[in-house]
Amino acid sequence: MKKLAKFAIATLLTAVMAIGFAACGTSGNVDTFEGAISNDSYESQESAVEAFLDNEISGDAVQAELQDIQEVGELTTEEVAALDTGDALAEGDTIVSAKIVEVSYTRITSNALSLAAETGDDVFVFTVYVIEISPAGTTVTEFRYYVPKAENGDVLTRSYFEDVLDPAKYVNCTQKYTAKSTSMGITMTIEYSILCANDKATLQMKIPDMNSSMSIEYTNIYGYFEDGESFKAWLSTDGTTYAEAPAGSFAQYGVIDMESFATLCIPKIDYSYFEKTSYGFKIQEAFLETYIGDVLGYYGGSGVSAELKFYVKDGRLSEVKSNVSATMEGLKVTSTETVKFSAFGTTTVNRPASIG
Repeated sequence: MKKLAKFAIATLLTAVMAIGFAACGTSGNVDTFEGAISNDSYESQESAVEAFLDNEISGDAVQAELQDIQEVGELTTEEVAALDTGDALAEGDTIVSAKIVEVSYTRITSNALSLAAETGDDVFVFTVYVIEISPAGTTVTEFRYYVPKAENGDVLTRSYFEDVLDPAKYVNCTQKYTAKSTSMGITMTIEYSILCANDKATLQMKIPDMNSSMSIEYTNIYGYFEDGESFKAWLSTDGTTYAEAPAGSFAQYGVIDMESFATLCIPKIDYSYFEKTSYGFKIQEAFLETYIGDVLGYYGGSGVSAELKFYVKDGRLSEVKSNVSATMEGLKVTSTETVKFSAFGTTTVNRPASIG
């Protein structure tokens, strides 16, 4: 049992992060996100900035506390006209000014995750725009914050994160997921292949099962799904002959409706863990290594090394890679995960002939 427990830790290395991943190159444009204006308006510049920290920076990993606000410039008329204000401005509303503001803040890391916390002396700076608006037919002014396009090295904002991971961008695509865990010279692999085409989807899974003799046997499971008057699923063990599956048969794999396929391999980690990079974004090493180190420390693990990188192409995930290694009771264990997203908007799914 002890040997089996050691091997199981390799799978735990990535399981503790509760995420899914992708890979298909990064040529072309990386981001399509150009900025976002706040949904709400505020009575002052300071309250708009405080709302920015609460809504865009604070999250599960950190809580941001305002220290200082410095105006460092103002957008030109051309720059103001280029802002994506969405539905925030009604007809006749006037932009009085658009200030470029440097927001200084400290952050407190979550005690729940036992992260190595910054102290109150660690001050971070983020540049944001504060837009002063005069609503049509009034003499009053209101303020909204505007999240500008992210710069490399910036902490990630909620608006950018939700734009890239918008489920609507993943309703038609092909996803291939692979996870490998190695310990004591034994490698365990899990593979998913998903084709999602709006109202139809397929799921092929290769799932390992380790028996008492420390050998691994694999089971292949095939699923076909349709969304019409109700969500229906069919199951096959050979990829050819399908039988209608009872309701909830795939719930343990995260599939409960057609929308599940758009989010199944999208990471479920809070935006406040990440920072912007030239290729997309990555989890901040201090958060990743400390979090996993704390989890594995419970099992006597040490020497933890980890990375988690998300590559973005044309505003969607194009490659996400996870690598984790640690030493467990003198034995090195490693875990890697990838998911490949491709064929956006061109994926097709055919109903298996055996279904009729």
